[in-house]
Amino acid sequence: NDTRTKRLKQQEIFGRDGLTWQKIVQYFTQHLEKKDQPAATLELKNILQAAKQIVGMDYGQDTIESARVLLFKTFHNKDQIGQEETRAIKQMFEPFPASAAELSCAAVD
Repeated sequence: NDTRTKRLKQQEIFGRDGLTWQKIVQYFTQHLEKKDQPAATLELKNILQAAKQIVGMDYGQDTIESARVLLFKTFHNKDQIGQEETRAIKQMFEPFPASAAELSCAAVD
């Protein structure tokens, strides 16, 4: 199954040396077909927006970057937001707007 192969490839790449936002972006630019890249770019921007909403504007780029990676990891291979995902985000950033979590989940799906 093609989806399974893609997910295994993502896990292999993302599992090496810890996940960074740069690795996520690199994965999408290297492993997606050209026709799929504009949609992926939009989804990555949505994750950035969600991270900014969750973290708030008082924090620097590093914190926002960490939030982006956390959101990606939390919602990677998930179709919806469950208690487990909510708990993971709340542990890092309390409180957070549910709309930001929904935006991230939809973007990563």
